[in-house]
Order: sequence, then structure tokens, then C-alpha cells
Amino acid sequence: AANSGARIGLAEGIKKTFKVAFKDPSNPESGFDFLYVNKSEYEKLGVAKKELIATPAFVGGKEVFKITDIIGSEPDLGVENLKGSGLIAGETSSAYDDIFTLTLVLGRTVGIGAYLVRLGQRTIQKNTSSPIILTGYQALNKLMGVDVYSTNDQLGGPAIMYSNGISHLAENDHLSAVASAIHWLSYVPSVRGGLLPITDITGIDDIERPIGFVPKSGIPYDPRYLLTGHEDHDGQWHGGFFDKGSFTETLAGWAKSVVVGRARLGGIPMGVIATENRTAEAIKPAD
Repeated sequence: AANSGARIGLAEGIKKTFKVAFKDPSNPESGFDFLYVNKSEYEKLGVAKKELIATPAFVGGKEVFKITDIIGSEPDLGVENLKGSGLIAGETSSAYDDIFTLTLVLGRTVGIGAYLVRLGQRTIQKNTSSPIILTGYQALNKLMGVDVYSTNDQLGGPAIMYSNGISHLAENDHLSAVASAIHWLSYVPSVRGGLLPITDITGIDDIERPIGFVPKSGIPYDPRYLLTGHEDHDGQWHGGFFDKGSFTETLAGWAKSVVVGRARLGGIPMGVIATENRTAEAIKPAD
């Protein structure tokens, strides 16, 4: 994902020729009745080029043509842009129920692009210059009349989206993000309804093995050690429940009292949910 959202364009040819029928020409602040073009421009733009639709009217006793529809000749004008955005949003929402969806956010993702990220559910976001926002910080500052924000990352960067469960993974660069996406795909079937991709763990771990890491009663421990295994201070490896090196944690920045992710058991992909048993502390400074 890297986009600037849906925009309504301007028909430059008509913008240069239209005129305004003010309610009071001496006081434009009083408003206007309609936009119009003169007869010669209507014959050129409306009759010959079909760039607008207009009806006859009178302004100051002269016959003019009141603009009712602007079609234009440039691409991406008018509501068809927004219509396309609505269409892709609906398709993305349906796709999530039908297939595996994943979004890589590698650049600024604005407006409909931000909606698509959320509709796809699974998100990997680059740590820098990749905000997920509905509108830019300049527009919000202008709306509030004070400069509250200085960058788009303050609105939708990983510090916001990763910490609030929107982005599942946050990576430092493009290559790491793509690698994480490919790794994520390795846990899911290649086709809908297909078999799970079972990995041969020969040389990595043994299927018939004891769980070496054993929590001590009454002593807090990292539940990830129980899942992944752990190397103690003496360099001794204590295996965990899942295959060595197979656990990938997601949503680590959000709901830290629960550990979730994906791992393999005997090469078979599995989802993982574990409870964090240690006390969590969060400091929320006042704005």
C-alpha cells in the first residue's frame, strides 16, 4: 500500500471558461444562482466535445447556458474516482471472508487506502514514512486552528497503529517487510481449502522430544520461553512446546498481557495464544 487516497479532479477546459451568475453582481458575498458558459463556449464544449451539459438561461438579458453537469475530458474526474474506491473497498471486505488477505504498508496510505488496510485485517507496516491516515496532519491543524501535529506519523505511524493492534508487525525497511510477508504466507495453504504447508524439520528439531523448559512454581517467567524454548546462562538449550525457531509473534505492541502468533508443531502450522503471567506496567503521560 502506498497511495494518496481518492480525489475529485477538475475539468481544466471548463474551469477556464465558466462564469458565475451572482445574485447581486455588486455584492458577490450574497451568493450565486448558477454557473454558466456563453453560447460560443457551449457550442464548443457542450455540442462538439460533449464535456458538459447545460440548459438555456438568461443573465443580464443575454442568453447563456446554465451548467447542470460537467463531464470533462481528463481522466479520474468526478465521482467515478470515489465509486471505484467504494468498489475496491467492497471487494477487499469480501476477499477477507474468501481468501487470505495481507497488506504491506510501505508508504503513505491515505483515505480509502487506510480503509483497505483495515478491511484486509492483516497488516505489516514499515517503521518510517508509512503512516495509515484518513487525512493529513496539515488539514487537521487547519481544522483545529492550532498546530497540534507536526508529522503524519503522529497520526498513523507504527507508534500509533502497532501499539493499538492495527498493524500486526512493524519492520525497519522494505526488504524486512517483504520477508515477513513471505514468512507469514508460509503458514497458510497455497490455495483456498488446500492442505496446510507441513515443513520438514529434519536437522532443526525432533518431533519426538521432551519439553525442556519447565517454569518454576511461584516465579514469573516469559511465556515465550515455554513456546519457543530458551537458552540458559550456561548456554544450555531447553526446548519449548513448538519446533525450534518456528514461532512468529504478532500484535506484540498491543494487549501485552496476551501473547499471540504462529508456530509449527512437528512441521504443522498452528495458531498460538498464551497468557502473559508477569505484571505489566504502562506509563501514560498527560498530553
